[in-house]
Amino acid sequence: KLDDKVPRLLAIRARAKQRLNDVTGALADCEAALKQNPDDMDALFARAKCRSRKEAALMFADATRVLELNPEHAEARELVGLYWFDQGKHRTALEEFEAALR
Repeated sequence: KLDDKVPRLLAIRARAKQRLNDVTGALADCEAALKQNPDDMDALFARAKCRSRKEAALMFADATRVLELNPEHAEARELVGLYWFDQGKHRTALEEFEAALR
């Protein structure tokens, strides 16, 4: 059924828009996907990737939620590591990066 696939398709389209530097459009697609399924891991991760480092707390929240849903998500762990690195928590960042490599 197409309705069940819409959040995933929106998340994929958001990643494409992000690569074309349409961050506003990408975030809109993520929000639309998350309205239908607040725990859609693809949409959460796409939204985290769209967040700039100026929105680090929001990016961190999305990436952390992805890790709650899937602790093995290496790219989300990388974002969490970058967050900790920017916060000056280099040891914690290193732990996240090492976990992403496992």
